[in-house]
Amino acid sequence: MSGEDAANPVNPSPGYFSTARTFVGHAKSDGRIRVVPGRPRRLESTPATEKKRTYNNLRYAERKRLLDDHKLSGGCKDCGYRGHPAALHFDHGGNKLFGIATNLSRKWIDLPVELNKCEIRCANCHAIKHSKIPT
Repeated sequence: MSGEDAANPVNPSPGYFSTARTFVGHAKSDGRIRVVPGRPRRLESTPATEKKRTYNNLRYAERKRLLDDHKLSGGCKDCGYRGHPAALHFDHGGNKLFGIATNLSRKWIDLPVELNKCEIRCANCHAIKHSKIPT
């Protein structure tokens, strides 16, 4: 880091990674800068992080496609709807370890165990099943 960047921590050079555990907040009305504790910020991503991000995005998309195929193959248990996978939900019957749709980054071996606990219902039937109002 050059001497100019050290004197001006508000605008560090590109790729500069602050080892201090602070980041700059908003300037106060009297011109002073308020420094707020927080995590260090990285301004540029590296080729390694881009490669990992790409890999994670591809893995997520593949797992989402497999779950969507699973939803459409069974359809809604109550009404038989099979129109679109976004309208089909996983309804956990008993003890739930984790939500399937929100944990696609977990180990793939954990998902079939959790899928066996679920029934597939469309959004309407799922809402009716969990409604507090008797029908």
